[in-house]
Amino acid sequence: MKARAAPTNNSEAHLQYLRALEWRRGTGGSYEESIAALKRAVQLDPSFADAWEALGATYVSGFASVGYGTYESVRREAVDDLQRALALNPQLAAAHSDLAEIYYQMDWTSAPARAELERALAIDPKDSLAIWLKGYMANADGRFDEAIAMHNESRDLDPLQVDNYRQLGNAYYRAGRLDAGIAVLSDAVKRFPAAPTIHYRLACCCLPNTRPMRRWQSFHSSSSRIFTSWVSPWRSISSGAARGGQDSGASVDPRQRRQWRGLPARNRVRQSWR
Repeated sequence: MKARAAPTNNSEAHLQYLRALEWRRGTGGSYEESIAALKRAVQLDPSFADAWEALGATYVSGFASVGYGTYESVRREAVDDLQRALALNPQLAAAHSDLAEIYYQMDWTSAPARAELERALAIDPKDSLAIWLKGYMANADGRFDEAIAMHNESRDLDPLQVDNYRQLGNAYYRAGRLDAGIAVLSDAVKRFPAAPTIHYRLACCCLPNTRPMRRWQSFHSSSSRIFTSWVSPWRSISSGAARGGQDSGASVDPRQRRQWRGLPARNRVRQSWR
């Protein structure tokens, strides 16, 4: 097997890039530290395409999962960085996948998202983000078996990415396969103990399964700065589970979220409950 060439010849830029990946992978650091490290990386090596891609992707992740920034500013910054990455390396599949994520998770338009996913998979049929997003879209459409298969594949391709576990657990949850979801997310908690979304999703799986102690332990573990202001969705989920239902916000169809575009970013994220 031919070894992959180093993405940059600047060792300090590469170190900053690797440090920045910790936040997106759920293994440490913060959003602010990740952005700062990636800005430093592209400053040290402006031709570092992978770092430009990671910078754009981090802006998107910060907005979609935590609510950092405004829709307009985040979209502008992310698209500019991703286009810069593709100008430097047109064969960078991840940048196409990131653009697809912008179109689907920020713009809520599926047609351009699917077109970008096809471009990404034509370049690299094993691009884990493209496969993850296809699973996410299948989950939103209620095609749970397909979503589970896609998320299993993306997890196997990139076992160090926390979202591969979270969304696999989410797909099991929405399919009503709670024990399978609990098994996946319990394993993820061991791998990513500092990732609050894993604890939250595990708590959701435990709620309808009448495991109150475990669900509150999981929810307590997720009560970071991010979740302190997200009490209302939890109350809604708890009351729904008490009636034997599931939280409809587990993975809301993006078409149903268009009405929220005018809301502040944090409120929009709270309601869509990614």
